[in-house]
Amino acid sequence: MSAKLFLFGQFRWELSSGEIAPQLRDKTEALIAFIALSAKGVVTRQQAATLLWEDGKDPLASLRQSVREIKDIEASCGSQLFQAETQYLSLNLNRLWVDARIASQVAKNYSTSKAEELANCQLGPLLDGCNVYGEAFEDWLRAERSKRQDELSQSLERLLQAYVMKAVPAIEIRQIAQAILSFDPTNERAYRAVMKAFYEEGDRATALKYYETCVEVLDRELELEPSRETEELGRRIQERRIVEVSAPAQPVIEPELQIDDLAKPIVFIQDFATAGQDPILDFVAQTFKADISEQLSRNNGFSVRDGTVIDATAAKASHTKAYVIRGNIINMGESTTILLQLIDEATGDILLMKRITPEMKALLAGNDEQAALAAIEMYQMIELKETEIA
Repeated sequence: MSAKLFLFGQFRWELSSGEIAPQLRDKTEALIAFIALSAKGVVTRQQAATLLWEDGKDPLASLRQSVREIKDIEASCGSQLFQAETQYLSLNLNRLWVDARIASQVAKNYSTSKAEELANCQLGPLLDGCNVYGEAFEDWLRAERSKRQDELSQSLERLLQAYVMKAVPAIEIRQIAQAILSFDPTNERAYRAVMKAFYEEGDRATALKYYETCVEVLDRELELEPSRETEELGRRIQERRIVEVSAPAQPVIEPELQIDDLAKPIVFIQDFATAGQDPILDFVAQTFKADISEQLSRNNGFSVRDGTVIDATAAKASHTKAYVIRGNIINMGESTTILLQLIDEATGDILLMKRITPEMKALLAGNDEQAALAAIEMYQMIELKETEIA
């Protein structure tokens, strides 16, 4: 039995013996997560110390305390997953199952069994309740949450689609939909699925409560109204115009729940370019990109991904539209300017070009709203383009 590391929701480390590792300090949990989500499960001591103890008197000494804490737990349980070398810290990912890494794998190469494995976990926002403060860590966590939760959402939405198409029992569909809502409370597709499932189980009152919750959450979190499909479904449940429980083998499959709809437009967000080695400009680039990613990922009408278009031919073959967001950070004397571009990958057309001069004080404090406003403009432009295509 391999060890398991659960990062969605509350941090939990299940050792290969089946034991649950004792609760660790928040920064030690954050350190394990940082290593586990790195490219190969390896980070330098300096990277870890800077990320977690950037304002400390002796970051490397603080790091050594967390390293000892991990070693002590492994020694008491006979585990040997963690390695601490002179310059590097690592986890043996060949013997460690990590839910967030599995979500990334399933999003790229779908596997029903792995998606079901994820759905059976106790899900929630990545590292929920991990009380670690500091600009560097908060920026890292914001970016990781945006990326990993988007991948988890893609994986479970595809599993949900498959369950609907196979007409599995309503309770199983409901469980998948509720798993999605546990980390993405604004996901309308999941709301519609759980509303139908409760109705088919004969619980019309709960189905309507989920509709009301959907309306409330979308208004509070996104200042949006439900889509036409969600409103129509809520009205039909209210009027009792959905197939009744007596015919569970013939569930109503709404047009929005067809497999073809998985080919959502993809938005690739490239790393923002900066000139030179200015740490302030690098911070602005990372923060602004992360804020845009976070805002865009709230819209489940398209898929938000990090990086560049890898396989344009495959995207075109599946009729998937791709858009690219590029950014340049320029130091103009005493001010910093951000140049944003939204590009239609298929044609190369620039759909939106925007120049932003952020207030550095507000940006450094995490209070600048211009990234969110820019993201809203971008997805409005994408939706307009998709409407023209349709």
